[in-house]
Amino acid sequence: MTELKRTRSKPIDSYVQQSVNALRSMATILVTRPDDVKVSSTLSDAGTMILTLWVADGDVGLVIGTGGRNIQAMRTILVSAAARNHVRLLLEIVQPNVGQVSV
Repeated sequence: MTELKRTRSKPIDSYVQQSVNALRSMATILVTRPDDVKVSSTLSDAGTMILTLWVADGDVGLVIGTGGRNIQAMRTILVSAAARNHVRLLLEIVQPNVGQVSV
């Protein structure tokens, strides 16, 4: 039996930068203070890409949306793209003075 080898279709650095840009674009459209949107990425030892989104006070609710629809849609897009590149993705939202919310 032949074993299938997993390969990434793009270099991971390129994919990470594209994911950061995509998340920043989606979040900027939703918030009232787009200049306060910041996104960072880290790669864990296990190979999981962690995208962290910072938004202004009061904008977390806009990013999450009614019933979590906005964040779920953003997460679906990002996780689908990550799966195509054989990368596990975790999305976190940080609101100043409140802390971190894992989604």
